[in-house]
Formats: sequence, C-alpha cells, structure tokens
Amino acid sequence: MSDLESSQRSTISSNVRLSGPRTMSSRTNRGLHDLINKSFQIHTSTPLRGFLSGRRNLYRYEESLTTTLCDGLLLKPASSSVASTAGDQNIKGVLDSVHMETFTIPGWPSSKPGVILIVKTRMHKADRPIEHQFYMIPSIGQEDDLSGVLAYYPILLSKSKYNVGSHVTSWFMKHFDCRMEPMQISSRNLEQIVELWFEGLGDLPPTELERVKVGTHTVKQQLELVYSVPQIDTFSDICITVQNEDLLGIYSMIRDNDKKIMDSLHEHVFHITRVKVTSLPLTRIGTPLVLMSHEGKIKLINNSRAKDLRMVLECLCDWASMSLL
Repeated sequence: MSDLESSQRSTISSNVRLSGPRTMSSRTNRGLHDLINKSFQIHTSTPLRGFLSGRRNLYRYEESLTTTLCDGLLLKPASSSVASTAGDQNIKGVLDSVHMETFTIPGWPSSKPGVILIVKTRMHKADRPIEHQFYMIPSIGQEDDLSGVLAYYPILLSKSKYNVGSHVTSWFMKHFDCRMEPMQISSRNLEQIVELWFEGLGDLPPTELERVKVGTHTVKQQLELVYSVPQIDTFSDICITVQNEDLLGIYSMIRDNDKKIMDSLHEHVFHITRVKVTSLPLTRIGTPLVLMSHEGKIKLINNSRAKDLRMVLECLCDWASMSLL
C-alpha cells in the first residue's frame, strides 16, 4: 500500500474535487434511507487488511482511487487545469468527484459504522451525469474485527455503470489484500427470506416511525416466486404470483396446522396450477419487503419496517460470513 502511505499526490488526483479532512455531513445519519428503492449488485468480501475508517484515512483512499479510475477508465478530472493535448481524444469522460464517509444503520447488532463510496462521472456517451454508489455493510459481531489490522465488511452493495464497479472492487482487492466477488444466492437462502417475511404477515401494521420511507409509495401486497426450468427449450422460467387474499389464507392454514411455510406455498401452487415446483431451483423472489435474485441482485422496498430491512441485511452478512468457512 505504498501509494496510500505516500505524502506525494499525483497530478490527476490533486485536480479532482475531493472531500478533504472535515466534520461528518448529515448523510452519515441517513442509514437505511439511502439503501431503499435502489437496485444493487451484492458482493461478498473477505476482511480488509489495514483498512481504517477515520476521515484522514478515507481522504487518502479517495486520492488513490481517483488516480485508479482516471487511469483505468480514461477519465479527465473535472477541475483539471492541464491544457488539452492530442491524447485527449482518447478520454471517455470526466471524473467529477470521489467521496468516502462512514454511515450508521440504527439498531445494527454491532456499533461499527458502514462506509459509503460515491463516484460521480460524466461519460461522453451518457446523456447525463452518473452517481455510482457503493455501500460497505459492517459485520454483525464486534469480534469480527481485529482493530488496526483487519476490518470486516462482509457485504458490498454496488450500483454503478460503465465498468466503474469492477475498477472499484479491483482497487479494494489490490490495496487491502481482500477478495470481493458477486454473491450467488442459493434457493434455500431465497426461501429463508420468503419465510422471514411471511412470518410477519400476522403482525400489526408498522407505525410511521417504524417505516423507512422515501417519497410516496403504493403498497404492493403480493408474493412472486420465479423458478428455473432446466433442459426445456420452450420456456425457461415459471413465475408464480400469490395475491394478498391468498397469502392471508395460507398464513391462517400454517398457523392452525403448524405446517412449514414453503411446503404450504408449494401445495397452494400445485392446487392452482397442477405444477410441482418443489424440485425446481428458486431463482428470484419478490415481496413487499425486498426483491432478490440468485445472481445477487437486490432491491429493498420503500415504506418497509426498519427492523425487517435490517433483518435482510443481517441475513446477507450471515451468508457471506458462512462462505468464508
């Protein structure tokens, strides 16, 4: 990590607007509000060696990452005073800013904050500026970190375009001796999210204070299950939608007969369609709480209960931690 420890700044990094040492902005307290209603790619990560989340450390990381993005993506710093050259014809866009800061998730099991990385670009082939977002979710247990040596953020949520995400993850892996890769979510884990959401159907509606809400929202009370059908040319997926009235009936049956949630849902599907989906891989789910796919795509739904959103993130951290064993 010699380039991070050096006091010398490159010409490129010094001309991009960086945050500099300063007090934390109000953004650090927004927590879950920043995560809802956005589609993310989930990455798992091993512990980061030598990563520190103090403001001065984050500022140095911003400088190093700026250089990496400008070099790797052929971007020009927005505030560059360097005169144009013949080589500028290869420039693919402008890097407006790179910013990192900590944020908190209220009620998170550990006291460690997460880390936000925001990269703003103006690509020549894009019709508007783009904000690339990366959220490092902290580990659940306090004991998962070895202070000053290892920092563990099991999950990185990435929302980016134009290959920015691959350069960001490569930078993390190079400088902090870690491994980051797209998460693959098993059928059983998708079923677990369905079950956890389903168990809350009988709860009282959350109060306004319990909701995480951004703007207006229309509640969509239905469950969607998408199963993959291998080795059939005519169709590849079966998409099943269970409406709210049917969900409440299934919930009552489960409660009265002590049946398993997924078994009851499978029985309901067979009763309606005569299709047995039990042996098919579940590849995508949609609930009023979260959309999630086998490929590691996720979208947390607006107006959901905060504790339920935390539950989903905790499950992701658990799955990522288990993959290290």
